Amino acid sequence: MKKSILLIALFIVGLSAQLQAQTVYVASTGDKKYHKKDCEYLKTGEVKSISMADAKSKGYTPCSVCFNGAPIKAATETKTTMKKEPVTSKAENQKEAAKTSMADKKEADKAKVEAKKEADKTKLEEKKEADKAKKEAEKTKIATKKEADKNKAEAKKQAEKTKLAAKKESEKAKKETEKTKLAQKKAAEKARIDAKKEADKSKAAAKKEAEKAKSEAKKEADAKKKAAEKKPK
Repeated sequence: MKKSILLIALFIVGLSAQLQAQTVYVASTGDKKYHKKDCEYLKTGEVKSISMADAKSKGYTPCSVCFNGAPIKAATETKTTMKKEPVTSKAENQKEAAKTSMADKKEADKAKVEAKKEADKTKLEEKKEADKAKKEAEKTKIATKKEADKNKAEAKKQAEKTKLAAKKESEKAKKETEKTKLAQKKAAEKARIDAKKEADKSKAAAKKEAEKAKSEAKKEADAKKKAAEKKPK
């Protein structure tokens, strides 16, 4: 009887150790729950596999959905069943535990590979988006440069046009000034000639008047002389 109780106690301790070594999964979302691999709450975010003992030591508690009291229930059912079934040997328990640990490791490795694939896929998508954004930026840069060059060329063309128009206006104004200056010179020359003609005409008239007056004076003098000669002495 005591031997049976001891075997039962050893089996419970071994089962507890197996449960503690069982691989569970936690999400990177900050949720302090550990889950089974197929739990619906692990469908989003990065998933990490750890042992149940580590999960408990870090403050994680079992998920109420995927575990639903499974550890306690399993222990209770095992304890009840052991009264009816023969006790499993320690070697078989170790073998089964090793088998379970290996299966859990395979599942963890598989999950790790899947997570890496998903991360690589996300990284590739992000790189594609970055390359696309870079191409769009280059395209926009080229279009902006073309527009700037076009505006610069138009501004230069307009400046040349304005400069040419200003030059034409300046030359036109210069010609008008030269024309006005020439007309003024001609008018001044004509006025000078006309004034000279008037002066010469006035001088000739004055000279003629002076000669006439001199001739009249001479005639009068001659007439007086003759009259004086005719008077008796």
